[in-house]
Amino acid sequence: MNYFADCQTVEEIKAKYRKLARENHPDLGGNPEAMKAINNQYEKALQDCDGQESIGTDKNPHTYKYNAEAEAEIMEIIQKLIAIVADAKVEIILIGRWIWITGETKPLKDHFKELDCKWHRDRSCWFWRSASDRGRGKGGDLDELASKYGCQDFSTKAKSKKKAVKAA
Repeated sequence: MNYFADCQTVEEIKAKYRKLARENHPDLGGNPEAMKAINNQYEKALQDCDGQESIGTDKNPHTYKYNAEAEAEIMEIIQKLIAIVADAKVEIILIGRWIWITGETKPLKDHFKELDCKWHRDRSCWFWRSASDRGRGKGGDLDELASKYGCQDFSTKAKSKKKAVKAA
């Protein structure tokens, strides 16, 4: 089964991966073999998009550059975070190459520290970045960062509860 056959863009591939990871992650009751196949196909689909151009939410053109190491590192951290926050009211958001963790995070702070996540005092949330990525001290809230760098939401329970509230 090719999980990403219907995806044409990096955004579509990542959105499909988020959905599949929530449904198939072994720590959330999914099948480990299915998750391995999804991960392998995800990497291949992203490799095929290397050099693809798109218009970002900031209305500027962006060119996707595939970086196997960075993608693998981010995927690994996101999978660990999904397992940690399975039943919590927590949102996991990938903005650019940084992962932001918002919501009711206090009970999970020790787990975040084990993954080298840091507390951002100005934004009052946890974040993770690769050791090779550096902050540039740019101000702004998470919405502004998401607009500039692109945003992927990996939330589990918190996301479905938001939808339920909006529907009511």
